[in-house]
Amino acid sequence: MKKTISINIAGLIFYIEEDGYDKLRNYLNSIQKYFASYEDSKEIISDIEGRIAEKFLNKQKAAEKQVIALEDVEELIKSMGTVADFEAIEEEEDLAAQAAADSKASAGFGSSAAGSAEPTAPKSTAHAPSRKLVRDTKRKLLGGVCAGIAHHFNVDPLFVRLLFLFFFMGLPAIGGGIFGGDTAEFFGPLSGFTFLLYIACWISFPGSDVLEEDKNIKKFYRNPDQKVVGGVAAGVAAYFGVDLGVVRFLWVLSILFFGTGFLLYIILWLITPKANTLTEKMEMKGQPITLENIETNVKKALQPEQKEENIATKLLLFPFRAVALVFSGLTPLMKFLVVIMRIFAGIILFMTGAGALLGLVTALFAVFGLGTWDFGQIDNELMPLNFFIGEVSPVAYVFAFLAIGVPFATLAWLGISLLTKENKFTPTVWQTFLGLFLAGLLGSTVFGFRYGANFRREGTVEKEQTYKLPQTPVLLDVNENHSNDGYNNTQLDLEGYESSDAKVEFTFQSQGRSRRDAERNASAIVYNIVQSDSTLVFDEDFSLSDKAPRFRGQSVRLMLYFPYDKTFRMTRDFYDNFWGVRNQIRNEYDLDINEEMFKNIRWAIKRDSGLVCLDRPISVNTDNSENHDDSHDLDELSDGIESGLNEAFDRSFDAKGEMVKQFDVTNFSKVKISGAFVVTIRKGDLYKVVADGRESDLDDVKVKVEDGTLRVENRRKVKLFERNKRVGITITVPDIEAIDLSGATLGKVVDFRNAGTLKVDISGASKTYIDVTAKKIELDIAGASKVELHGSATTLEADLAGACSLDAVHMSIQNGDVEASGVSKVNLGNIPNLKSNSSGASRIHRQGE
Repeated sequence: MKKTISINIAGLIFYIEEDGYDKLRNYLNSIQKYFASYEDSKEIISDIEGRIAEKFLNKQKAAEKQVIALEDVEELIKSMGTVADFEAIEEEEDLAAQAAADSKASAGFGSSAAGSAEPTAPKSTAHAPSRKLVRDTKRKLLGGVCAGIAHHFNVDPLFVRLLFLFFFMGLPAIGGGIFGGDTAEFFGPLSGFTFLLYIACWISFPGSDVLEEDKNIKKFYRNPDQKVVGGVAAGVAAYFGVDLGVVRFLWVLSILFFGTGFLLYIILWLITPKANTLTEKMEMKGQPITLENIETNVKKALQPEQKEENIATKLLLFPFRAVALVFSGLTPLMKFLVVIMRIFAGIILFMTGAGALLGLVTALFAVFGLGTWDFGQIDNELMPLNFFIGEVSPVAYVFAFLAIGVPFATLAWLGISLLTKENKFTPTVWQTFLGLFLAGLLGSTVFGFRYGANFRREGTVEKEQTYKLPQTPVLLDVNENHSNDGYNNTQLDLEGYESSDAKVEFTFQSQGRSRRDAERNASAIVYNIVQSDSTLVFDEDFSLSDKAPRFRGQSVRLMLYFPYDKTFRMTRDFYDNFWGVRNQIRNEYDLDINEEMFKNIRWAIKRDSGLVCLDRPISVNTDNSENHDDSHDLDELSDGIESGLNEAFDRSFDAKGEMVKQFDVTNFSKVKISGAFVVTIRKGDLYKVVADGRESDLDDVKVKVEDGTLRVENRRKVKLFERNKRVGITITVPDIEAIDLSGATLGKVVDFRNAGTLKVDISGASKTYIDVTAKKIELDIAGASKVELHGSATTLEADLAGACSLDAVHMSIQNGDVEASGVSKVNLGNIPNLKSNSSGASRIHRQGE
């Protein structure tokens, strides 16, 4: 049993055995007496005590003991040396210097005395144990990977960290920006690869907190003694042992290469510590921390070499010294601005995180306490919250709260750290945050997949109903049937047809775990249209029957067919609620009137112009600011539509979808297609319609035959937040009389020979390739459509309006009658009998003219 004493060295408390304490006290007293005559004796003693405390601390961690023994003190003295040791070395150096001086005085010149040769240290024959790659958790910044690799290869961890940072951020940005082109594809993924490599090393390398730092390794510091701006160049020169002037010259030269040298200097200035103490200055040069080296450096500091700079050096360093002077003057202001920015950023982060967290907590309590509260509904096929809340397990809300709330809590905690200027992210804190976030993310994913299975497939139920119309104009009205279980994903479109009664086609859509389940959910939709005398009242929202689930993406699409030229009226509520009706009117009329006047306005659907108002004039735009010269724009548009159909057009027909669906059709000679399809119409002996594409898209394709006309359209007019995919339609028909393509359809009409009269109507942004032989082709093109004609025709009658393009150079035509308006472009072959009329910025060109 030995007596222990508590001592304080460099601010650290150690327990030391009594005999070890006596030896350590005598050792420190001898050092203090020796350096007492030096000017900076207090700083020297402080550095030596700090080094001693560091050695004792590492020794305790490595040996896993709490008390310093006499053997530990003797080992310390042996590694650092005693005052008597380097006093003896000084006497030998003085004798050697005196002998060398005597020899030079007698011979004038010659070699140094043999006695002055420095003794060589004996070489160790012991083999160093194998070094393993581990993470240095004692000197870590993130995971200790870089510090561990640096310890393994005996280099400064700063350079390993810079290398990782360069491959993670610098090389992808600089390489992709400078070289560009295909090299960006190489440098881009490099950042992600570096990140994955770091994570892999973090997982693979075991952690260690007992790695003793090798003090013989040079450390990179900024050298304040020889600084011009920040001491970075002087630190580099000291670290690599090269001339300071060469380093500064190369640095100035590197600034000319896209400013990389300046950027590197700023980065190193920010992340590199400054060598303030004597110990740090010795580590910068790679000198071991011994009493001898400490004394040598102190003497050099007290007797610096006074060397006059030449004029070239002064000129070279003048800009840097000027910049350093400016920076030193701006330092107080910059420090103040940094403090202001830190406080401002802390407040913003705290308020953002805390505010969002408070909102999430309020929503969570509202969900648990007010399960039937109407949270409002989001239209366009998005999920209504009041349907969602009544069905999902409450545990899912907790997981969702953690997955969303923990990042905001992290922001608030980061704001507190900035405001208090203290790192609040202790291992316990960040590990807790990470664990809660991962638990919330995992739980939300599990519940999300379970609930998402209810929306796996789509189903549709269709029906139609006819309404007898009175002689007086019927009034279209809406029933505002708001309720908790009402959902307003309802769309209505108007279209004219040949009849005396009104007809409504109902399309109920829903989703489910299977097709049958989805159709069952769709059939549970309740939507009412009530006819009372001369009034048709449409429900604003649909509801669900008792056998339906809370929410499965239900929607209602209504197509109201009204007799051509039959007058009707509508209320303001009907007009405002149904987007399809408003879209057909397109602000053509001044409808800024009161409800009573609006209700008395008469409307009708015309065969040639669609929905029109019979009692209000068409609005005329009198804003002179819009009446500007569009000739330049028209020329550009003409050049664009002149290019015709390209290879991408052909590739659309070569591609095929993942599934094929055939429709049962018969007895039609006319085709009407609206939407965004890739359509091929060809001659064949049988009536056939085949569609190809994704299964979900094919389910939305509606095909039917009415009065000898094949109609193809998409049930869902608009899909928000979903990219349109290719849907191909192949139509085989024995004979064709009329083709109507609208929307953004790509069409091909081929293989028809000896046809009679072919009527073609193209509108929207469609592109069509036609290769036929016919007696007469009646062509009507509108919008921004493009048509290319091949084959032959006795007579061509073409009417173009808008920004259309017609290329008939490759079609043999005998008689032509062509009219073009707007900015349309027409290219014709050598037509013997041509009658043409162009207006606006349109152009009609015949080959040979």
